[in-house]
Amino acid sequence: MALAYVNPELLVWARTKANLAPDKVSRNFAAARILAWESGAQIPTFAQVEELATKYKVPLLTFFLTEPPTEVTPLTDLRTLRGAARKTLSSNFNEAINDAIVRQDWYREEFPNAKPRILSKQFSIDDDVVSVAEYVRKTLRINDDLLKECTKWRDFLDKLSENAEAAGVLVLRSSLVANNPTRKLDVKEFRGFALTDDVAPLIFINSNDTTTAQVFTLIHEVVHICINQSGISNPDPTKPLEGIRNKTELFCNRVAAEVLVPRQKFMRSWWNSLSNADNLKRIVQHYKVSNMVALRRAYDLDKISADYFFPAVKADYARFKKKEQKDEEKETSSKGGPELWVVFPIRSGRKFTESVFVSLQGGKVSHIDAARLLGLSVPTLEVFAKRRAA
Repeated sequence: MALAYVNPELLVWARTKANLAPDKVSRNFAAARILAWESGAQIPTFAQVEELATKYKVPLLTFFLTEPPTEVTPLTDLRTLRGAARKTLSSNFNEAINDAIVRQDWYREEFPNAKPRILSKQFSIDDDVVSVAEYVRKTLRINDDLLKECTKWRDFLDKLSENAEAAGVLVLRSSLVANNPTRKLDVKEFRGFALTDDVAPLIFINSNDTTTAQVFTLIHEVVHICINQSGISNPDPTKPLEGIRNKTELFCNRVAAEVLVPRQKFMRSWWNSLSNADNLKRIVQHYKVSNMVALRRAYDLDKISADYFFPAVKADYARFKKKEQKDEEKETSSKGGPELWVVFPIRSGRKFTESVFVSLQGGKVSHIDAARLLGLSVPTLEVFAKRRAA
């Protein structure tokens, strides 16, 4: 069979972009063969390259370029230490960003007179952290009543999302691209992003993360909206603030931490006569925050050492992740997993989903366009419309 003299560098680029390990590319190709093609030790056939193009979701001719194509990300990449854009975003991540931009554009055109309450004040990274945190707490209605009402972390996340939407933010929380279970978003690549706008500010939360980490990311992205700074973020709850070099990310993380556990109240609640474990337990119970957040706050405020913080927070994150995975597996085995009707409004954003159906009923948008906006097939959209009207 005819050999395809492709650029090995392009094979590596395409696989990285598709976010696939060598052993996950195809049942037809062993990992050793993939690596041999990528190193130039072996040359694939045209048929094999065609299959790779399909698996990687790139045009076939891409493999014959002299170098990887330059990609322009519409958002500032804040995930690196100095804010420099990464060379490659996975195809799943790129599509998630583009879908969010399409939804934001549609909402802006459909509701041009919307006036998001969250934008009633405008801040910058030069503003006082405490002042911005107080504004965010008030906007998201985080108070003692809310903390008492939310007995579970999932409840707290849902309520914060609801309150952010009530303030005019489109909130999308998804672990998938277009409701496709085979296209999962990688939390190692990003935890969230923000798209600022005068009419339709939008935040996206990668729900493959733990629920507690999603709470922190949501508040972090809300701060991005408040300072009018779009960007891709990956706020890691297991790392201290001192390790962040990007000024915007550092500011957003500081405000998010202050929102969840105000510094002055924390200092009054921390008793030096108690052990670290007892103090952390008190903070968790009083402020309804995760142990990870309490650890992070204690370290950033010099109440615990690095030797105590790093092992404890990484172990806590791993423990919480494992627990949520077990809970999810248990729910899936007993109920078959959450129904699409329950999760897709969360993935597309409740505010956005409701707006699309209102426009659909009013004849302002077609069934085909409505289905595309919500990442559904037309038949599925029609079934949901009937369930919604019942």
